[in-house]
Amino acid sequence: MVPSLLLLSLLIISSTGDILKTNVTKTVKTLAAKSTQSLRVLVQDSKVTLLTVASSHVVLDFLAAYEDRKSALPQTLAAMDQAFLDFQTLDKTIQAIRFIDPQGNVLAKVREGVIIPRQGQYLAG
Repeated sequence: MVPSLLLLSLLIISSTGDILKTNVTKTVKTLAAKSTQSLRVLVQDSKVTLLTVASSHVVLDFLAAYEDRKSALPQTLAAMDQAFLDFQTLDKTIQAIRFIDPQGNVLAKVREGVIIPRQGQYLAG
């Protein structure tokens, strides 16, 4: 009788382990699929946001002033700072937005709801 109970106990433990393993595997796969989908949506939304910011009239006005070295450069930089802040306010997933020139100078930067002052040749706005 004791060997039968021992065998039955081992079978129950083994079956329970298999069931738990199967359930955990399903749960992990489901969570991984949901995470992957969430990341895809985030990347797609970020792409749309980036294209929207890049094609905004404020950025285009700044680029025109920058290329021509117009006297309006400080005003267009200030407008771009404010526009970046506005974009960040509208989209809470954006931690920071910056505009970097070809020389690597950060010309406009907003981080966590704050306009970061400019340094270097493009004035402190």
